[in-house]
Amino acid sequence: MKIVGKSDIGKVRVTNQDSFKIVKINKLYLCVVCDGMGGVAGGSTASNAASEEFVCSMALKINKAGQSGSDYEKMLIESVDAANKKVYEMSGENAELSGMGTTLCALLTDGKKVWASSVGDSRIYAFAKGGIYQVSHDHSYVQALIDNGTITADESKTHPNKNIITRAVGTQPTVECDTFVFDFDASGYLICSDGLTNYISDGELNEIFLQNNEAEEVADEYIRRANEKGGGDNITVIVIKK
Repeated sequence: MKIVGKSDIGKVRVTNQDSFKIVKINKLYLCVVCDGMGGVAGGSTASNAASEEFVCSMALKINKAGQSGSDYEKMLIESVDAANKKVYEMSGENAELSGMGTTLCALLTDGKKVWASSVGDSRIYAFAKGGIYQVSHDHSYVQALIDNGTITADESKTHPNKNIITRAVGTQPTVECDTFVFDFDASGYLICSDGLTNYISDGELNEIFLQNNEAEEVADEYIRRANEKGGGDNITVIVIKK
């Protein structure tokens, strides 16, 4: 299993407000992507603080539990709560950071099982049997419209409010995250910010994954292609490939 993470400022933004981390804790790999919001200072502060607090919380919990077959799903929920508390408190302490927040997508794996969590519209994808499917569910205004049948998925791509998210880490005292638990039965996974998915379709993501053998090649091509198509946002990817 190969894991590669990369982040690019894109072609329009003056700062990179995305953050990612890949760490090994005992025999587990933990990957997290955050996409911050809240102005130049707030966005980057929120994403960095959330990813750092989340990883620290997970490491403490996993190390404390040892090899006892722990409830990793519960740990993910508690660590998202810790990240939310950290960002929310920082926002309240500094007027320049008021209202800041961030998405958070995380994946934990031992190579046999996968535990994942998601808040916001950053995404987790799985590649299996030659195809691609989205594991996470966007917490966004346009996704809610898709879910209730108001618009189609194609219409959402050009909707004027497509960047509005309905759930974020740090904007409220508490936050609810989605969690997922499943067998590692795919040929790989992708965790990414919307700076990738706003410019590259799911079909193209799958095509690039299949055409490149190495995880680093996949990550590089994702960023290159998103920039080629406009690069209007920060682009962050973590590619996991068997």
